Amino acid sequence: MKLTIIKFLIYSILSAHLYGANFPAQLEGLSHFRTNEQPGNSPTVIVVDTDFYGLDINQVKMNPPKDITYAVSNFLESESYLSEDADRMLRQFIKQIKDTVDLFAKNGVKIDIDWDNGIISNYDADEKYNGFKDDKNLDDKHYITLLGLDLKNYREYRDLVVASGHGLQVSRIVAGANGIIPSAKIIPISTNSTVVKNLEVFADDGNGASSVNKALFVATYLAENMSNIEAINLSISLNCDQSTPSCISQFRLWASLLEKAAENSIIFYPLENENSSFFGSLPGEKLIVQAAKNIAERHGHPKLIFIVNLEEKSGELLSGKAFGTADFTLANIGTYKLPRATNEQEITEVNGTSFASPASMAQFLLLKGYLATRVKNLTDKMVINLMFEQADRFYKGKNLSMGFYGRGFMNMNKYADYIKNNLENITE
Repeated sequence: MKLTIIKFLIYSILSAHLYGANFPAQLEGLSHFRTNEQPGNSPTVIVVDTDFYGLDINQVKMNPPKDITYAVSNFLESESYLSEDADRMLRQFIKQIKDTVDLFAKNGVKIDIDWDNGIISNYDADEKYNGFKDDKNLDDKHYITLLGLDLKNYREYRDLVVASGHGLQVSRIVAGANGIIPSAKIIPISTNSTVVKNLEVFADDGNGASSVNKALFVATYLAENMSNIEAINLSISLNCDQSTPSCISQFRLWASLLEKAAENSIIFYPLENENSSFFGSLPGEKLIVQAAKNIAERHGHPKLIFIVNLEEKSGELLSGKAFGTADFTLANIGTYKLPRATNEQEITEVNGTSFASPASMAQFLLLKGYLATRVKNLTDKMVINLMFEQADRFYKGKNLSMGFYGRGFMNMNKYADYIKNNLENITE
């Protein structure tokens, strides 16, 4: 495979047009909105998650947000999105591989690379070959080891295998060749980023913030200072013992950051994947529920939107029950089949509320983009009210009780039918 083709495949992950997506049958209504969407609609969203295969936003020094007083050493911002970073990293590894192959060639060893599979296909040394050392006294074994590592990295960045990074999986539901909005731009904020971990952000008990809180802190800052951030997805959670004061302190910081982020963006938040749990029953969760209520009261509509996961075939609930968040919760499918970048015949299935949440975010943006050219002075409030008021109370004949499922299923088919017949009713 030629390198230009490989480059195109990587770039297409998060920037190409839709083809061959495997969406649940209940989301067939997506095609209506995509087909009739205005060309060039490319919303920018933030995905806060654990791992983007080493991809992250660039480090720069900035001043802290004026309304948040936590001490900060530096911040992150990006106009360089995942596709561009992946392409840059791929080219870097290709160069390193070629440099090593050239070094061996100069010393009498021919190494052929199988670029399709990312492996050494042939190693041909003269019978008299007895190794070499470079100017730094590094021997050939050292370079063979480096070559192996570079080839491993090359394979990973070339394929961007779906199972390789949770944040990247989540992002592919939203954007790219198989995403709901192919042209959407993703700003990734990784909780594993060294820069995020090194931020000096503190909870109210004086202890350092968790990496999850620090990542949300960055997202909050970007949403406040970049005018084009339309939504934030948080397929992560605070993992601490909610019976301890230190954990509750982290939850207080988390809740305050959620309220701050909602000032400038819409937040999509998956509920925990625990069938027996009622979200909002634990002390830390109660703080999040209260934050959602404060946000809705302040803005007149939900801006912190909770998502629960429906099992596609049965409609059974596969995540935490809505309970105290029912007025701010929607249900959606969380099962998607995503092909590998280099081989569309190889499919990986992802499943969970982690994927129902970005799907819901993308559907919100798809509805918004579609309505923007049809409804005068369209606002986020109008789109969100439509999503909640017209949510489907039934799924395959199953009644979706509000205490478990929230306001109902995000049925794009139903939304399409409602808009077709009631466009003039979509108002403040």
